[in-house]
Amino acid sequence: MKKITKLSLVAFAAMNVFTACSSDKSAGVTEEADGRFDSLNANTLLAWSASAKQYRVAVSGAEQSGSAGVWRYFEEAGEGGVAEISWPVSLGSTEETLLNPVIDHCQGICGKFRLKTDSSGEKPRVGIGFSIEGLNFSSQDEVQTKLCVEYSSSAALKIVTDFGDDVGFALKLRASEEMREGCSVYSRMNGSVAESIYFVFESDKDLEGSFNISKINWVKEVLQ
Repeated sequence: MKKITKLSLVAFAAMNVFTACSSDKSAGVTEEADGRFDSLNANTLLAWSASAKQYRVAVSGAEQSGSAGVWRYFEEAGEGGVAEISWPVSLGSTEETLLNPVIDHCQGICGKFRLKTDSSGEKPRVGIGFSIEGLNFSSQDEVQTKLCVEYSSSAALKIVTDFGDDVGFALKLRASEEMREGCSVYSRMNGSVAESIYFVFESDKDLEGSFNISKINWVKEVLQ
């Protein structure tokens, strides 16, 4: 488990730095399953839709005046490597509006990334994400949750959900040039406290590509 140590601009300045899964063999990594988005209801943990002009992810239980739900990005190259994201428009001037112009332009968060390895063999990586501090799964019953994402990407990526000192769950999304939906079910999460979600590209070889993320929905249901 490796922490992100090099941050770009004000990216993630107000967030807890997450411990990411650095290997596909890490515990908690699950393969995606195709699925449809659930309708918004009282059991929605978080929701975001770029087409609805939402610049911030709605996080259940979090103070919307704080940092929860504000989009950020990071670039971590290691020594001698390259890790960078190129945006289609100029970024916003404040921490809260950093990626707003991108959302307007792309009807999502889109960009191009470039990863170049160095002689140390350390994997360069880039990503976008947001804090979900304040979100928890407390319930009188055991619950399972379903996280769904609408996206396109020329390369495979991971969605890493950080639970602080616990092993993070990582949903692996396959490459898709067309917009598609991918979902994953996390079971028995009563009492868990999540801190952040990140969409991460990393590689042990040189890699370039593009991506667009347009919608996120995370809901819970009580297990019978």
